[in-house]
Amino acid sequence: MSTIAILGPGAIGCAVGAALVQAAHHSVLFCANSPFDRLHIIIPGHPSIDRPADVHTSPTSLSPVDWLLVCVKAQQVPATEPWLRALVAPHTRVAMLQNGVEHFDPITTLIGDPTRILPVVVQIPAQRTAPGAVTLSGTPYLVVPDNPLGHSLQTLFADSLIPIQTTPDFPTRMWEKLCLNAVNGAITAITERDQSVLRQPEVAELARQIVLECMAVGRAEGATFDDQLPARIVANLAGAPGTPGGGNSMLYDRLAGRELEAEARNGVIPRLGAKHGIPTPINAAFYALLKNLTPRPTTS
Repeated sequence: MSTIAILGPGAIGCAVGAALVQAAHHSVLFCANSPFDRLHIIIPGHPSIDRPADVHTSPTSLSPVDWLLVCVKAQQVPATEPWLRALVAPHTRVAMLQNGVEHFDPITTLIGDPTRILPVVVQIPAQRTAPGAVTLSGTPYLVVPDNPLGHSLQTLFADSLIPIQTTPDFPTRMWEKLCLNAVNGAITAITERDQSVLRQPEVAELARQIVLECMAVGRAEGATFDDQLPARIVANLAGAPGTPGGGNSMLYDRLAGRELEAEARNGVIPRLGAKHGIPTPINAAFYALLKNLTPRPTTS
């Protein structure tokens, strides 16, 4: 049995934590800002998961764990240092379940030893509806590098409802996800509309340009892309006419008045583009707008 801590029980943290709790092979605790006592996860095609949750709102009295799954957004990592001090020891392996292509920064600064850090591409379409309650809208899975640490996480999730895929070309999978995230988050957060807004031809073309810029930078960073990727992303996000549009975490954060994940999704593209001399004016413009959106005050 492994001891596991889930740092950040939002939509992704609750989904992966519930999968591990249901597998019943491990001791799983959740590190949260606000308390909750149960997990309620709805997954299409499967019975709902409804289980008690071991939730801690302070790192006081916690001991190091075998695995720490970091499910907070990239801009929230620095604030997790008190939790990391309590939960991470030399034997602890750290999985970074985050958007973006810079999973090792700034977590390496906080815990040292990057050889114990596993980047993870998250493919879990989920929305948190209440503390501990999450609804999935598609088939969940995670992608990790084909290396010993990736295989260890795959074993951890054995017999759970969330399978782990390994890939020998992790950079490409990571940049493919960024191509998707750079589009769906920016356009829906700015327009405050779901993904059906991409059915408008001018918005679809704008989305295609976002992906093309991301692909150019990704190729300079070592990723390999199919030239049809922009068309596939736009078509998948837009969906079929007459069907409801999907949302994503940046849209939900915008509507809830929370801080946006602008740097990890769009800001990184012009920043790394400048390193390679690649112009990225569309992503630079979206990043400038997104980082200057004023968070709305939350209502009770």
